[in-house]
This record gives sequence, structure tokens and C-alpha cells, in this order.
Amino acid sequence: PNGILFVGRLEPMKGVDTLLRAFAAIAGRWPDARLRIVGNGSERQRLEALARELSIADRVVFAMMVQCAADTPPTMSAVTIGGISATQAGEQSPA
Repeated sequence: PNGILFVGRLEPMKGVDTLLRAFAAIAGRWPDARLRIVGNGSERQRLEALARELSIADRVVFAMMVQCAADTPPTMSAVTIGGISATQAGEQSPA
């Protein structure tokens, strides 16, 4: 399998737009590669539009978040690289 997987909320702080741009930059050198983005959030429609704008929409799959751990292994076995991104740290609970 030739793919990259992102699993998480589709919110600005996650930097998924950067992942899409990075994927677009390498897509020509890795013609069989696919990017799978699993999650939902306020950025979903904007990110789908960005994939179209970058001419990679045919190689990017947007999927809903899995509901149980039993659904995760097939998703993870279909990729070579897992991506975790964020432009800022998540909220921290008070000490």
C-alpha cells in the first residue's frame, strides 16, 4: 500500500491544509500514492475544496471518523505513512 493517513479533527489548529500542500508537492514523484484523511470538523469543506484546487482530489479520500477500534486496522493497513499535525498544542487541563 502506498498511502499517507491522517486521523483527527479537521480544525485549523491541526494543519491539514499543510498536509494537503505537502502531498501535492510530492504527488508527481509518487504516482501511486493516496492520502486518506479520516475525521470531521469545521474545515472539512474548505479542505475538500483545497484538494480540488491543488489538483489532487482524485488521490485524496475524506472519510468519517471510525466509531470503534475494530474499524481502525483496515484503515491503518492501507497506508505506509501516518501523519500527525498541529499548528499549536491542544488545550491543557488546569494543574
